[in-house]
Amino acid sequence: MKILVIEDNVTIIESISIGLDVSWPDAQLLSTHLGREGVDLVEKEKPTVVILDIGLPDIDGFEVLRSIRSFSEVPVIILTVNQDEIDVVKGLSLGADDYIVKPFHLLELMARIKTILKRIGVAQNSILFYEKLHLDAIHSKLSYMNQSIQLTPTENRIMQSLINNPGKMRSFDDLADEIWGCDYVGSNDAIRVYIGRLRRKVELISANRIHINSLPGRGFILETTT
Repeated sequence: MKILVIEDNVTIIESISIGLDVSWPDAQLLSTHLGREGVDLVEKEKPTVVILDIGLPDIDGFEVLRSIRSFSEVPVIILTVNQDEIDVVKGLSLGADDYIVKPFHLLELMARIKTILKRIGVAQNSILFYEKLHLDAIHSKLSYMNQSIQLTPTENRIMQSLINNPGKMRSFDDLADEIWGCDYVGSNDAIRVYIGRLRRKVELISANRIHINSLPGRGFILETTT
């Protein structure tokens, strides 16, 4: 397992290193304080998880995330002092799998990493079907007839939950448990961002024949347009 930390605070990198030594002593920690080098390391080293700061000395962390998502679906955890709602929404919309605000608890970060590792390591059914929509859960690819689109790991997990429960509502609590293994303050807003992004992808490839519909204040359901 490789954990790449793109962070310019040496103390935080040392703290993460200590947490990994305790939780996964065989894990390899890679780090850089530069965003451009971080993008290169993602491409060359193929890390298991990326921990990304937003305030980097060379380029904006959001730009780093955009660059990573242009070629890789590696899980990315944003770790930053930026706690404004607009920054949280922006990070999740650009494809981050989690967003943690500094100062943070080391045990919480390790738990979030563990949840991601469990999610990407759990044996999955290769192909899941809903009507003419099918999901290659191993490769995070969603297809409708001859149209296909790539999903992020989090979108993939949500889509699995929806397809595995056809015609049934998936509540915010259900989806939080699927994504993070628990509920937390602000998780509902994060889920709305993920659903919004996933909804656009589903409607795009299905030519608006399949929708992820909202049940206000309750949850979401996958339905076919009649």
